[in-house]
Order: sequence, then structure tokens, then C-alpha cells
Amino acid sequence: LEARTTPLTTLAAEPSASATWWLSVARSLDALGDRLSMQLAADVGPGGSFADVLWHEPSLSSRVGRVSAQGTRLLERVRTVRRSVSRFAGEPARARDVSAELASIANEERHYSHRVRELFWDAYNRDIGGD
Repeated sequence: LEARTTPLTTLAAEPSASATWWLSVARSLDALGDRLSMQLAADVGPGGSFADVLWHEPSLSSRVGRVSAQGTRLLERVRTVRRSVSRFAGEPARARDVSAELASIANEERHYSHRVRELFWDAYNRDIGGD
């Protein structure tokens, strides 16, 4: 997977004890958490995109379960780090730890998005191709 620059990767690359950096971290985590919450709400549950995949391709049920669980874990991790940011904002000694968490979350989010796209693409190809 090709790395891409996101607000989280930019913030992770430049840890700082400044109030501006901590506020940017909080806002970026909030935005990611909101986006993941909306995506999971649209994908998981009755009538969600994953249910549609399963209706068309029941053979993908284990992958759907794994991708869904990965999204849920990622959202919880974002929320956990966000709580830490609220608790430790402004502490210079914590900036590097938070920076490492941001880089890790950005990487995990990239992998999760890739897996979701692969799942939908596979379901689409199977449906069209009749596999």
C-alpha cells in the first residue's frame, strides 16, 4: 500500500508541545472518529453495505466479519488516543508518544480502507463474473 499524506501523518511527523499542535491533533482525531463512525454505521448492520455484500456473496462472510471487526477496533483506538490527547495536551514528554500513535493509526486506517475497497471490489467482480 502506498503511503499518503494525511493530517495525521503530517502531525505525526512534527510532534510539538505547542497548543496549536495539540489542538490540531484533537481535531484530526475527532474528524477521523466521526468519519469512521459514519462509515461503520453505513456498512454494518441490517441494510448496511456489508449486508448487501453478504446477500450477493455469502462466501465472503468471514472477510466481512474480519473487516467489520477491524473497523470497530480502529474506531475504539482513535477514541482511546483522543482521550489521552485530552488528558496529556501540552505535556512535552507525551508529544512523541502521541506522535507515534498518530503514525500507527494513520497506517491502520490506510490498511482498513484498503481492505474495505478490496472486499467491495471482490464482491462486485464475483457478482458480475458469476464466481
